Amino acid sequence: MVSNPNAQSQLRSEPGARLYVILRAAIFIDAVVFLTAALFNEGVKVPLGLAVLGFPAPVSQAGIGEAVIGLALLAAAVTGSITVSWVALWLSVAGIIFGLSSPAVQGPARDVHILLVPLALIVFGLLMWQRQESPRLNHGLGTSGAVASPGGPRTQWQPISVAICGLMVVATVAFAVASIIHFGVTLTLGPVRINDPFGGAAIPEAVIAAVLAMGSATLIARWAMAWPSALGATLFAFLLTIYGLTVTLRSSRTGDIAYHISILVVLAVIVGLLLLPAARRNLSG
Repeated sequence: MVSNPNAQSQLRSEPGARLYVILRAAIFIDAVVFLTAALFNEGVKVPLGLAVLGFPAPVSQAGIGEAVIGLALLAAAVTGSITVSWVALWLSVAGIIFGLSSPAVQGPARDVHILLVPLALIVFGLLMWQRQESPRLNHGLGTSGAVASPGGPRTQWQPISVAICGLMVVATVAFAVASIIHFGVTLTLGPVRINDPFGGAAIPEAVIAAVLAMGSATLIARWAMAWPSALGATLFAFLLTIYGLTVTLRSSRTGDIAYHISILVVLAVIVGLLLLPAARRNLSG
């Protein structure tokens, strides 16, 4: 990794700088649409003279997912990180697909999801164009002005990196399975049948699984932004799981309580390992 204080200003003066600004603007618009939909799904109404903007049948769980995606897109637009932009884009794609496939998303809510399709395509096209026109920006240039050294050697895998990556994959699978079960799918493991529909947790768990999957992918691909991406994804999962635990503690769902405590331990171990200097050196190479 090479840090150059003038790297950001130099890159902004290149022909790809205008494309970079357009990309951030498109992501910001996408974020505004998602956050607006989140407010409407939480029951917010906006009076405009004779008309009132809002969803006739708000879905609170959908609002939570849209808020998370909207905040991820907003972070991408504000920081200008290409890595965060790709993660936020795929989160938005997952949210759009889920929304359009859900029978509960009808009327104005469905119209918003249809509007989000061309927005996602525009962001995807701009990201691909930016990648072709300005390869250096694709290495996760953010406000720090740090760029990856082109063609630089990759640090070899160390046991601590293997452990972090393995635990992140385990956590990703755990959240994905929990989401599937909470969506109402019955999981059969020999004589054991697990059936625990809980719509309020299904969507947040799916979002967490997607975020952790993106963080795991950066580790496996050895991207220049692998360490901050993995740390950010794990902290995101950790904080949302703490919130989930506070909800389940007020219920009699002992299985969910045990699951939250177990996954919190795993996430805490991942964060602890990521904060070790050896892990940062190995994953930032």
